[in-house]
Amino acid sequence: MRLNSIARNMTLTGVATGALLVLGGCLVGSRKSVSNEGNQVTSATLNQIESGKTRRDWVVAAMGEPTSKAALDDGGEIWKYTHTRKEMSSGFVLFIFAGSTVESKTGATYVEFDNAGTVRKSWQATE
Repeated sequence: MRLNSIARNMTLTGVATGALLVLGGCLVGSRKSVSNEGNQVTSATLNQIESGKTRRDWVVAAMGEPTSKAALDDGGEIWKYTHTRKEMSSGFVLFIFAGSTVESKTGATYVEFDNAGTVRKSWQATE
């Protein structure tokens, strides 16, 4: 009689362990996604700009139209290229606890032109 009880307990323990292993993937989950908005200018592209040499038409061809333009008193302009990267993460455990986070990083690239359309300087900043 005692052996039957031990065998039954071992069988139940094995079934319960197997069920947890099979269902474990359904009990815990997570998801991550990344989205980019705007025009991200890489440092490789920025390094190709030569102050005093690079012209406005090259900048447009390489980087596209800027997010905004600002006129300077001397007839020059500053072009701004804005880029935002959002990382969204979410997760749950047993459908009881759930959480999510959103991390957002915004950066900008600036190109300053003289009144003849030649680059004076260019730089990047994190906002």
